[in-house]
Amino acid sequence: MRFKGVNVCIYGLNRSLGVTVHSIQDKILRPLQSMVDEVHCHAAFNVTASGEFSSKRSGEGLSRLADDQQELLPDFRIQLVDQDDFDAGFKLADVLVAGDHYQDDGGSVLNMMRALHALQRSYNAIPLNARQSFSTIFVRPDLDIIDDLDLEFLLSHAYENSIVVPGWQFFGGVNDRFAIAAAGKASDAYANRFKTVFQYLSLTGRPFHSERYLFDVLNLKQIRILPIVQTRFVRVRAGQSFHPETIQQEHL
Repeated sequence: MRFKGVNVCIYGLNRSLGVTVHSIQDKILRPLQSMVDEVHCHAAFNVTASGEFSSKRSGEGLSRLADDQQELLPDFRIQLVDQDDFDAGFKLADVLVAGDHYQDDGGSVLNMMRALHALQRSYNAIPLNARQSFSTIFVRPDLDIIDDLDLEFLLSHAYENSIVVPGWQFFGGVNDRFAIAAAGKASDAYANRFKTVFQYLSLTGRPFHSERYLFDVLNLKQIRILPIVQTRFVRVRAGQSFHPETIQQEHL
């Protein structure tokens, strides 16, 4: 099967792209060349003035961010998102008013908000016509893709108002590490979650939970969720520390 076009959207911190980019190239970008007429590749990477970051939840102390994203992804239009500026203007206390599900003084929630903001920036830089016409593949730069992805099969299911997601590690919601969303409404719903965080928390009165929030957003928008991706992924943290997804037999 041949597709007229596909968008590829990468977002987040460049903590390990030098390790993961080979799998992104081998499992996504190169296979697309033989099945797609038109590919739009966009990315948004969070950067800090110090060039450093930390994450208590992932066990990463003060670590260096890499700055090799343009070299590793030469075909991508890349934005650098000022994380310090984002933090200065973001009201974290308002997100935590109902509690902190992750119990780390808001550190995890803030990192998730940073990622959702970068996701929104990356996706909305894709030309409007491509967003409305082509499915979008969403992938984080810290994921090493272990198995082959049957992109033809997965893209063929990302039509109308459907979204294809992993069928494992969804924690009572929808796995938010990887997705292939149909053009228009489905891709918009997945990529623009940051816009509705405060409204959602005000309505539900529950602590923010990433996977549950994604599930609720997709259901509210009447997006059909297809948890059919069985490919294994490994998160690669700073210092090339590997964190396999350990509960991939969980099913909706």
